[in-house]
Amino acid sequence: MIMSRKSGFVWATIGVVFFLAVLTGCFDSSPKLYCSGDPDSKQYNDTGLTLNKVMKALEKKKFTYNYDEKNKVLEFKSKEAKYPIKIYFKDHASGLAAYKAGQEQEAMQIGRLQLAPAGELVFDSCKLLNMIVKEPKK
Repeated sequence: MIMSRKSGFVWATIGVVFFLAVLTGCFDSSPKLYCSGDPDSKQYNDTGLTLNKVMKALEKKKFTYNYDEKNKVLEFKSKEAKYPIKIYFKDHASGLAAYKAGQEQEAMQIGRLQLAPAGELVFDSCKLLNMIVKEPKK
């Protein structure tokens, strides 16, 4: 009789611990994100972020986003933006490594004077990821 009470208590404790772990996100299967300021670098720094955290931050800021798992591209934009911003990832031993970020831009002209050509604006992927999850100051 005493053995069954102890084993019941042990199983109940294991169940509570597992339930709390699931609630707190300990079993987050989202890949960890790494980045490098230089696209040609082989050294990647841990950002402390996961793909799910970045997507939740985009949702919170009311940005529309799409993650293409095949090409490993996160594309997002605000309602005001004409072109989306894209973050390109590649496989990393422990998750995904952001190696490039950019946004298309139109040519800027005043009359016949061209101020900037059409092309892609390139962003630092590390700083961009941190800016996405950073809470605005109130």
